[in-house]
Amino acid sequence: MKAIITLFLISIVITQLQAQSSKVEKLLTKGTWLIEEENEMIIPDEDLFKIVFKKDKTVEVSKIGSDEKGRGAWELGSDNKSLKCSMENYSIMDVEISAINAKNLKMMREGVISTFKNVSKNYKLPKKEYSKTLIGTWLLSKRDGMNIEDLGELIQFNSDGTSFSNFKEVNAKWYSKKDFLIINFGFTEIVKYDITPDGKKLIIQNPYANLELVKTDKKLIVEKNNFDGKKMDELFEFGSYFINNEWPPFDEHMPNADVNNNYKMSDFIGSWKVISIDESPMFERDLALILDSNGNYKVVENGIEERTGKWEMNDNKIMLYGKDQLETVYNASFSNDLLQLSDYNGILSLKRNQ
Repeated sequence: MKAIITLFLISIVITQLQAQSSKVEKLLTKGTWLIEEENEMIIPDEDLFKIVFKKDKTVEVSKIGSDEKGRGAWELGSDNKSLKCSMENYSIMDVEISAINAKNLKMMREGVISTFKNVSKNYKLPKKEYSKTLIGTWLLSKRDGMNIEDLGELIQFNSDGTSFSNFKEVNAKWYSKKDFLIINFGFTEIVKYDITPDGKKLIIQNPYANLELVKTDKKLIVEKNNFDGKKMDELFEFGSYFINNEWPPFDEHMPNADVNNNYKMSDFIGSWKVISIDESPMFERDLALILDSNGNYKVVENGIEERTGKWEMNDNKIMLYGKDQLETVYNASFSNDLLQLSDYNGILSLKRNQ
C-alpha cells in the first residue's frame, strides 16, 4: 500500500514538473524577445538584438536592422530555469531564466542580468527621442563636488540630435531613452541623467565621475559638424572628456612647477588617484599614491599594496625613498585637488581622493 502511495506521489510531482515545463516553454516560444537592458543599463539602439525560440527547439538571434541571423538549438533544463543555446558557430550559451511571463523575460548569464520584452515579429524601432529638457547649452559646473566653472566647458544639445562642445574637436550625435543619455563621439557612451524640476541643473552619474551642469544662455558657434555618425575606432583610445572627464588629462589645467611656490608637506598629505600617465588616461587601472603626515608613502593598485617607503619635500620636489635609498624625485605642482608629478620618466596626473 505504501509503495502504491509513493508511486502516486511521484507521478503527481512529475506531472506538476511537466506542466510547469510546458508553461515555460509555451511562454518562451510565443513571440519575439527584444533585449532592453543589461544590469539595469539601457541598451543603445545600434546594439539591440532579438531572439526567437521556436517550438521545434531551434533558435534565431538577429541584430535590429540587420538581415543576418545566428541560428542554433535550444534546450530547457529539468529545473525549468537553465537554458542552453548551442549555436551554429560552435558557441554555447548557458543562461538561467530568472523570470518570465507573456510580456517580459529576465535571463542571467555570468552575473549579467538581461531584460527582454515581447514584441511583434515585424517590430521596428520607434523614432529616437530628444528630450526637450536636455536641449540647450550647459556649463560644466562641478566634477565630484569640485567647482570647475572657471574652466568654461560648455556642451550643447540640439533638437536634431547633434551636439557639440568647446572642449572636443569632434562633435557628437545624441538621443535620450527613459532617464538615460546616449551620446556618440565615434563610439557610444551611456549615462544616467536627472534634471532638477526647474530645468536649470543637469546631473550625470557614471562610473568615472559625478557631474553637475547648469543651463546657460551662452551659444556655441561651429562651422560644421565634423562627425558623420560613423564609428571611428581610432577615437576610442582618447575616450570622451565629457563622459569620463579623463581626456584631455588634467595636465593642461596644471600650473608649471615653480621653485617660488614654496609647497609644504601638508599640501600633499592624503590619497591621490592616478588619472593619467604621460597623457594616457587610466581607464582600467585603479592606481593611487598615499602620502601620510609621518613621511610614509604607499602605492596601491586595485586595493592591493604594491610599494611602500618614505617621502619628503625638498625645493618643491617630492622625494620617494625605498629601503633607505632614494628611488624617485618628482617635480611637483598642484591646483585645487589636481596634482602633477614629473620626472625624467614622464608625467603623472593625479586627483585627490575625496
